[in-house]
Amino acid sequence: MARRTIDSLIALTIPEIQEAFLTAMQDVVDRAMLAEMVAAIEANDAEALYRATGFSPAALSPILDRIEQAYLDAADVTVEGWPNVIRTPTGRVVFRFNGRNAVVEEDLKVRSSALITALSEEIRENIRTTLERGMIAGDNPRTTALNIVGRVDLSTKKRVGGVIGLTRNQERWVSSSKTYLEQGSEKYFSLSLRDKRFDGTVRKAFESGKPLSKDTISKLVTSYKSRALRYRAEAIARTETIQSINRGQYMSMKQGIEEGVLQNGAVTKYWDAVGDRKTRPTHSSLEEATKKNPLQLDEPFVSPSGDRMMFPGDSSLGADAKEIVHCRCRIRYNVDFNYGVD
Repeated sequence: MARRTIDSLIALTIPEIQEAFLTAMQDVVDRAMLAEMVAAIEANDAEALYRATGFSPAALSPILDRIEQAYLDAADVTVEGWPNVIRTPTGRVVFRFNGRNAVVEEDLKVRSSALITALSEEIRENIRTTLERGMIAGDNPRTTALNIVGRVDLSTKKRVGGVIGLTRNQERWVSSSKTYLEQGSEKYFSLSLRDKRFDGTVRKAFESGKPLSKDTISKLVTSYKSRALRYRAEAIARTETIQSINRGQYMSMKQGIEEGVLQNGAVTKYWDAVGDRKTRPTHSSLEEATKKNPLQLDEPFVSPSGDRMMFPGDSSLGADAKEIVHCRCRIRYNVDFNYGVD
């Protein structure tokens, strides 16, 4: 069997987390209680409406489980690359990463809680926004409910085109796409997530000055929502994969030092950016600086933006999303297994 590598873990994990997210969101909307949603809308009760969608933290369990597994796998793979027997000041030892270590379990718990809170708040906000827009537009309660959880695709029997799982910005993008289509605005063609297969039909309607039908607009907006959801799933998958794998590697080093297998000062680290046109300039700067002057394990990387991270994708020190989302950077370690050993 080929030895596992961090690169192979990343390649395997990203599509699995993406699919887990899409499956979880699909399960939520397919189980939504439409009658209860309509009643909550009629009562203008946003919290009851949120509950009626059927979303709960438990819906995220498959995503969290896969993220946790990536973390543990990354720690194991890191340690697999160490000598089978390591010399320490007190003798020779065999080291295995302990995923049941209290520090590790707390670390996993904190990260899971943060993700649950972020996704839950986004869904609540999108529900409130859609409810408000429906009231302003004079939509009937059922229409508003369907705008939240989507409409059943007759070919798949699955709901498509809702706002569950989108970011706040993506929900606004969806609203803008509908406005542009209704107004015949050329701004519609600047939307990168639009369904370009229908550009000819849309452009012909715009040029003729004849409004698009409500049915056509609905189909285009539904397609836009579906594409936005896939984009969201990919963003979460890439961000959480890099974060969890880099964190797993970091914690394996921490555990080695805490157990006396590695000595303080034995581990240094540097930032490794992909280095293509998509790489953030701040991350290229971090790579250049730390390859020349590697940091100690517990020294934070300090971005030119001022944000601090223990590793790429780390949000524990308050780094802004602009430094984290879609990050593809890796952390690299230099380990001197003879450090401090006579």
